[in-house]
Amino acid sequence: MTETEVLAAVIARLGDNYTAQDLSVLTELVNETIMDAYQISNREESNDNLKLLCPEIIEASIIKYQQRGAEYVKSSSELGQSNTFVDVHDNLRNNIIKNSKRVIY
Repeated sequence: MTETEVLAAVIARLGDNYTAQDLSVLTELVNETIMDAYQISNREESNDNLKLLCPEIIEASIIKYQQRGAEYVKSSSELGQSNTFVDVHDNLRNNIIKNSKRVIY
């Protein structure tokens, strides 16, 4: 799997929530998430490793993209206008570790 295929998968899952004008923003978010996933998993950059980490990368990329709105809010308060969002890095790290995709040297 390539980075372009990961980006296409993210766009497909976003569906109507994706705007074509945001392609450059989404591309940057996906690339950042891929780099974070490699670092968290202690894996080298390769298509095989990208394929292995793809589900976690796609989920984290979608969360990053949608956090620009009100999606993935952990908690919200009407009168105080307080919102708490899902921590994308914690989510990505937890998913990679819990799915046994981290290499320990």
